[in-house]
Amino acid sequence: MASQGAPLGQSRFRLTIGELFPDGDLVAQWVFSVTALVEDIQVGTHPSKEAQVAGDLRAMLFWHRHMVTRLYEARRLVTTARTVAEVRGFAETLLQNPPGGVDLSDAYKRPSKDVPSTIERLYEELRHLTVHYAKVGGDELRDTLRQYAGLPAEITIETRTDGSPDLQFRWVQAVRGMEVFGDVHQPDFLKQMRDRSELTGRIVASWTMAAGLAVILNARRLGIDTNKLGDISGWAPPSA
Repeated sequence: MASQGAPLGQSRFRLTIGELFPDGDLVAQWVFSVTALVEDIQVGTHPSKEAQVAGDLRAMLFWHRHMVTRLYEARRLVTTARTVAEVRGFAETLLQNPPGGVDLSDAYKRPSKDVPSTIERLYEELRHLTVHYAKVGGDELRDTLRQYAGLPAEITIETRTDGSPDLQFRWVQAVRGMEVFGDVHQPDFLKQMRDRSELTGRIVASWTMAAGLAVILNARRLGIDTNKLGDISGWAPPSA
């Protein structure tokens, strides 16, 4: 469809998607995909921090699951940067030395064949809670209910600031919290939760910084005036 007729908005905007991301350009495709990832994870950054400050376990678990799932899906971007020569020359340094402080190539790399990567370890505890709901009548749901049968089953109803009711099924929060972070009654529960949240936050920050720099470097590579991108003060790396 991209090649049929004049691209939408071609004559009305100072810079178009077609100019910044030519559809047959592998590097441009990679950069676009990285920005799509960062758009998704940025949505949860602020509410995730708010939840931690407020001590809202339900929201903390939700946004943690959202972040880790998005980061896990980003493994394809890292694999492409390793295996596609054209992209590797552009992306390798961005992934290994992002200003956020986490080597993204290393975070997605298995130390050995049978040892999971950092991202895989974060994700493996969340997969069943994030990607799908357990099948009624299946072993997984039965085993979960059996394992946590002794936890309290309580409902709370609170009032939101707009006056609407907030119905909370506390048994769901308890099960998810324990499956992700361990027994909430153990003394190191909060530490485990904070440690994993902080690690996730550092990886998110690294992808965010890498994405901003990737867009600018991609524009320069294509001979595009970066002023056309909008307000990028504080992002632009030194001129080549």
